[in-house]
Amino acid sequence: MTFNPLNFVSNLYYMGVGMACILIVIAVIIACVIVLQKLGDKLAEKKSGEDAQ
Repeated sequence: MTFNPLNFVSNLYYMGVGMACILIVIAVIIACVIVLQKLGDKLAEKKSGEDAQ
């Protein structure tokens, strides 16, 4: 096995793509949590409005 430091430089592209994919997945999860939180808030308002009547 030989050590070639230029292989690290050539693999930076793949590491960047992997990090970008991780970032995209995290952004999708955050977006889903925000949407679910807003839906939960609306349902809670609706439910508390029905209880008051």
